[in-house]
Amino acid sequence: MRGSIWLDALTPKQARLCSSIYRDLEVEGLDLIVTARDYAETLQILELEGIPYRSVGKYGGANKIEKLVAYATRAQKLVDELHNKEIRALISLSSPSAIRVAFGLGIPSITLNDTPHAFHVGRLTLPLSTKVIAPIAVPKKELVKLGAEENRILQYDGVDEVAWVKFHEPNQQVLKEIGLEEGEPFIVFRPPEEKAAYLSSLRSMNLVNLMKFVVSKGVKVVLFPRYFDQRKAAERLEGVIIPKRALDTLSLYSYSSLIITGGGTMAREGSMLGVPSISLFPLDYPLYVNDYLEKKGFPIYRFRSYEEALPLISEILESPESYRINTKPLLAELKSPLAPIKYSLEELDCIC
Repeated sequence: MRGSIWLDALTPKQARLCSSIYRDLEVEGLDLIVTARDYAETLQILELEGIPYRSVGKYGGANKIEKLVAYATRAQKLVDELHNKEIRALISLSSPSAIRVAFGLGIPSITLNDTPHAFHVGRLTLPLSTKVIAPIAVPKKELVKLGAEENRILQYDGVDEVAWVKFHEPNQQVLKEIGLEEGEPFIVFRPPEEKAAYLSSLRSMNLVNLMKFVVSKGVKVVLFPRYFDQRKAAERLEGVIIPKRALDTLSLYSYSSLIITGGGTMAREGSMLGVPSISLFPLDYPLYVNDYLEKKGFPIYRFRSYEEALPLISEILESPESYRINTKPLLAELKSPLAPIKYSLEELDCIC
């Protein structure tokens, strides 16, 4: 069948998902085009996974005007990149610029979304989407509020991260890459998305104090900063390791004592590997997918601040093994979004 399937990735998580989708569709004999934004480890992950891509656009920052300019600039560059290609469908995780371009060019959009709290992104993407794929944990009404048409929503009994976590086998080589010894205690830490639109009115947490506390317990911190200022604040701290390039993070999580993140993806990945994982999320809004995993028995916890999480952090650092669990039986029950993606492509006559 003529034409290509277009995949777009904006963030490290989306790069992981994009890689899984690419490999799954490649065996179907489909021609695939990948575009990706230069942000954090997004491009490095695609390179690590061996996925061919075109780098298009950059992150806009915290300022509303900068975000809008970055969106418009990237949309123009995507048009330049794709206007002379025959694209049969776009697959993205609510990529505003890509979905707007697809809509303008008459390309159907298959949109994944597991973060209805990201109101601005949802409003910009779901109304223009041909198909919306979401975990069953996310209430349909929340997606409809953002503009999705109910009859276009497909749900599955699992989470996005199943696509790349379920069959992963850890490799100790990742420890050597960042100078850690086998058995040396460490945590993995990723600060909050302070510049995300849905967190724009909130003050940043005291991240330096958190790292100093962990190091005072004789435990190192492997830090994945989101922004340059977070990196600058941490790079002089003793006991803090900042990787210089993208790593096999799933293996890293597997050997860690604890994962602390200001987002959801890393906490879900870690908990699915059986590692206690804390999500610091200050909004008074349900994290449907995290709650779903917690109810299933995965070791995932949610707090609104570092101070609120401190007692549990202390307990885990004292006895990390008592908080780890064997998650293989739990993982076996979870579905990934790959099947509904293929189903959507079949409905759009993109797969015979």
